[in-house]
Amino acid sequence: STGRIARVTLSHNMPNWKTYEVRTDGGDWKPTAAPLDWPLHDGRNVLDARGRNIFGLAGRPTTLEIEVGGQ
Repeated sequence: STGRIARVTLSHNMPNWKTYEVRTDGGDWKPTAAPLDWPLHDGRNVLDARGRNIFGLAGRPTTLEIEVGGQ
C-alpha cells in the first residue's frame, strides 16, 4: 500500500436493492458500505462494484481502474 486512499461514492438504479458488493484486483466479492475508502497500491488498481437485491441476484458490475505511479 502507498498510503493513498480513494474515496469512492456508489449509486444504483437496481429494483429491490439490498447492498453493494466490491472486489479489488480480481479478488473475492465482499459486501461494503458507501462511500467506500479504497486503499491504493503502486501500479494498476482495479475496483469492481455491483449491487445485490433482496432476492440475492447480483447486478452487472462496474469497473474503475486507477494507475498509481511510483513518483
